[in-house]
Amino acid sequence: MSYRLGDTIHAAFRKTDATGAAADADALPTGAVLQNGVASATAVTIVDRGIGLYDAHFDATVVEGFAAGDAISISIDATIGGIATGGVISDCVLASALEEVVTALLSGWTICDSAVGTIEVYDGDPAGTGVLLLTLTHTTVGGVTTREPT
Repeated sequence: MSYRLGDTIHAAFRKTDATGAAADADALPTGAVLQNGVASATAVTIVDRGIGLYDAHFDATVVEGFAAGDAISISIDATIGGIATGGVISDCVLASALEEVVTALLSGWTICDSAVGTIEVYDGDPAGTGVLLLTLTHTTVGGVTTREPT
């Protein structure tokens, strides 16, 4: 699922007992948000949706300290029948509004990694019927990737 800065991020999850049957946790599960791999102070709301079924959600806003491009993970801890369980239930990267517009504009186009460090954007099929619209070179320095038209 794609999320933008300012969205409420939801993730449904199910808990089971040792036999694999849906089971409620001994107490309401707890959630944590990892922002770019680091624990965030953002509160995760957990809602009980029925036997063993829960929903976790939080607001990914600037006020909460998030920015476009942040890698977000939701981790859940629960105890079921005295046995502690936990782990990441959802991952995403927050897109900017601009990325959403570009994605919508490129709908129906084909994007190909044609060579190392090059991305080509075609209108249609690049195998013969598509028109090459744009070539981008991309470089990664110190973990940051930049893309420029060529």
